[in-house]
Amino acid sequence: MHARLGTTFPLLRASVLLGSCILGSSGCTEYTVGPKGEPEAGTETPESTGDTSPPTDSGETDPPEGTTDVEPGDTSEPECSCPEGFTPLPADDGCVRRTEAEPEFLGESYAVCPLIPHPDYGMYGARYPGGTVVSDDYWGDNDGVPDGRMNTTGVWACGADGASSGYAPVGEWIGFSVCVTIDEPGEYLLGLGADNRMRFSVDGTELLHNTDDNTDNFKYWWMFPVSLSSGSHVIEFEGYNAGGPAGLGAELAGPFAHGSLTDDASMVAADYAGSLYWSAADSIGSTFALGETSGWSCPDGMVLDLCADEPVCSAEETVPCE
Repeated sequence: MHARLGTTFPLLRASVLLGSCILGSSGCTEYTVGPKGEPEAGTETPESTGDTSPPTDSGETDPPEGTTDVEPGDTSEPECSCPEGFTPLPADDGCVRRTEAEPEFLGESYAVCPLIPHPDYGMYGARYPGGTVVSDDYWGDNDGVPDGRMNTTGVWACGADGASSGYAPVGEWIGFSVCVTIDEPGEYLLGLGADNRMRFSVDGTELLHNTDDNTDNFKYWWMFPVSLSSGSHVIEFEGYNAGGPAGLGAELAGPFAHGSLTDDASMVAADYAGSLYWSAADSIGSTFALGETSGWSCPDGMVLDLCADEPVCSAEETVPCE
């Protein structure tokens, strides 16, 4: 999905079930005990005596051979049943099939350095999908001081001094592949800002692709809710410099309760600061894993998966439990 976004970004609720729907927040198998058993070998069968009165019932019967007693009140449900070739997700909230391929290293990678702070970065504060803006020292405010999330977490490729960001590369998307592994479905908040462009995807599905150089891209700290199923996910954050100073700020906070981030008010109320999962600043001193002519490259339809010890390209297909 490619969405051209200017100064206003629409609500993007990615529900990556994987088996939930994009832009939405949000079976038991029936079984019966086998047939009644036949009399066991050696058991005497009453001969016909002409007596038609019913036999005496002691009130106790043995279960048929090969069956299991089920205690009254046992309401346990069978586990998620998946189609052939799929396996259940950790929380039984869907089924997944995974394919892998070897990534190609393109022969060059850019070292990650902190951006050079600027009072314009994040000067308008955090902006939520519904248009709510929160402005203060944490998110950013227009007080002439270079604070806020963009200045705190922003990075770009190192300049000539090797200690702070430069301008290069210009005209190339570079970024990060972030592994998120969770045991239960959950909600996350993504914070983004870029000088000049930004995009992100979840498990290969592109949810934001900013194609203009509007200064609001870095004057606001843009907030997006994302809903994830249990299991492992890959979130890719990328930035693009159209010329001059550059920077990419990105953070991921969560998990929050599944289905809890329903509107701006609930997102503002979420403990973003106390729930930071990943920040672009965590990568300072390493290299940008993603690039068009640098970093690692994967076949179309696959993402760079860094969840394991070695990079791998992966693609996952998810379906509901049967």
